[in-house]
Amino acid sequence: MEFAVLDDSPIHALADLKGKKVGVGALTWGTIPGGRAALRAAGLEPGKNVEFVAVGAMGAGFQALRSHQVDALNFNSSWHDSLEFAGTRIRRIAYPDVFQESAGNGFIAHVDTFRDHPDLIRRFGRAYTEAQIVCEANPRYCVRAFWRQNPTARPGGDEEKQLADAAELLSRRLKRVLYTPSGQPRVPGYYDLAAIKKGIEAMARYGEYPSANVPVDKIFSNEFVASFTEFDRAALVRRAKAAQ
Repeated sequence: MEFAVLDDSPIHALADLKGKKVGVGALTWGTIPGGRAALRAAGLEPGKNVEFVAVGAMGAGFQALRSHQVDALNFNSSWHDSLEFAGTRIRRIAYPDVFQESAGNGFIAHVDTFRDHPDLIRRFGRAYTEAQIVCEANPRYCVRAFWRQNPTARPGGDEEKQLADAAELLSRRLKRVLYTPSGQPRVPGYYDLAAIKKGIEAMARYGEYPSANVPVDKIFSNEFVASFTEFDRAALVRRAKAAQ
């Protein structure tokens, strides 16, 4: 998650959002507590000197920013990529560092699955990791595969341009998922529990969690991480690059 403003906006940092309106898809979004905490870390108080406004997701929100109904959007980085690809020049404003490596999306499983079907988790994680490697090696193939599986998702207009844009959006997303900001490869499926705990402590400190006493070790598991990369990566990349 991040904040985005128009490129010519006078807003350059979180503190500059004082007295401004921030667009979110809906006021029920689960991402809003993190956005509020980020603003409080900058000395602001959501609801008092900065306002969240429901503007709708994707296109509706983009138009709200373009038409100055809001001063910023609080969407995820990939949605902001789409906004840029639609021709709008933006400036991104990051959350404080304490939130940067906290867990975002992930898969959940029942505790019984861990106990009774551990190999299912190993195989699922391995397949998901392989899919990411394939799409990194040949993003155009992955976009075409998605369109074949979901014909209604194929956009109209110039197909080659749509394919190139979608492949670039996918590549940008995978770069964030598979590598650290410094360019070092991440360990697929690995949760940085120390970073998660720091993020929770910050959320509690800024009034979004009632307590930082969260049993992180019981919620996030690295038990099967080693199994997720048990495949011939070089061979998989060769196959991916040859795929049409």
